[in-house]
Amino acid sequence: MRAYVLHHYPYRETSLMADLFTLEQGRVRVVARGHRKNARQPLSLFVPLWVECRGQHALRTLCTAEAQAPSFALGGQLWLSGMYLNELLLRLVAEGDAVPELFCLYEQTLARLTTETDAAWVLRCFEKHLLRLLGFALPLTAEGLTGSPLQAEQHYIFDREHGFIALNEQQHATYAAKNVFRGVSLLALADEILYDTAVLSELKVLSHTALAHLLGSTPLKTRKLAQRWYKN
Repeated sequence: MRAYVLHHYPYRETSLMADLFTLEQGRVRVVARGHRKNARQPLSLFVPLWVECRGQHALRTLCTAEAQAPSFALGGQLWLSGMYLNELLLRLVAEGDAVPELFCLYEQTLARLTTETDAAWVLRCFEKHLLRLLGFALPLTAEGLTGSPLQAEQHYIFDREHGFIALNEQQHATYAAKNVFRGVSLLALADEILYDTAVLSELKVLSHTALAHLLGSTPLKTRKLAQRWYKN
């Protein structure tokens, strides 16, 4: 079955434990016995793989793993973007829950990271579709209370129950700026057309807000790493 390695770590003296993201079976945990002693199977990150596993329990045995194509070239800060994708899948996708569209989205996003100039924009698009596939789509086309189309010049707050609610000038002044989103930013994400890079900071806050209730109180390791990275 087609697969990518999301995470791996040493297991016992000679083996390796790995979390795979597969097309047919979703997220699967496997043990590669003897891998560290005789590492002939490619278990690197961001490599398209064909794998065969044995067993029906939570922990399966990896029988074979063959690279189907070269690794996606995610060097430097792009590596951190790829690790962020992996951590989201590890945290939010249940074991054994096959979501073929999400597998394809992940693969397409890895490819986009290697070809597009703005990794942050690629991540925002991935987060939007991830939320949709998990059943928490962002309502980016209509105002939450009236159903009227979102307006580029309008300001909105995000409410989990009702969606985006328009603010008048007096209401706008009472909300913290980080909780208010411009219509132009929401429409850019809806159309996946980056009209202005100034919208990226707003969309980052929006994505993190929308994902927060799914991720819980434990912070993402890649976000903490990014904070240290960009300080240096």
